Amino acid sequence: MTDVALGRLLRKYGVSSRTIWIGEECAKGYLREDLVKVCRRYVTKADMTLLKEECVERPRTNWNDEGTDVNREQGRIRDAGGF
Repeated sequence: MTDVALGRLLRKYGVSSRTIWIGEECAKGYLREDLVKVCRRYVTKADMTLLKEECVERPRTNWNDEGTDVNREQGRIRDAGGF
């Protein structure tokens, strides 16, 4: 999914990207609070429980300085499953 496609999808739910500052670095992104509000409104508790279980089973993405997923490079992720 591209950045533009994600933006269009989230905009339908009232979520838009913002300029976020981390120290002296600036980037566009989404605030967790905005996404949590949408999830609480549209995702059932049962679906959220399933999603949480799936996330626990998968290691988090670990990007290196070259923009490569270190977990994938080291063969630790077998199926990204859209995450």
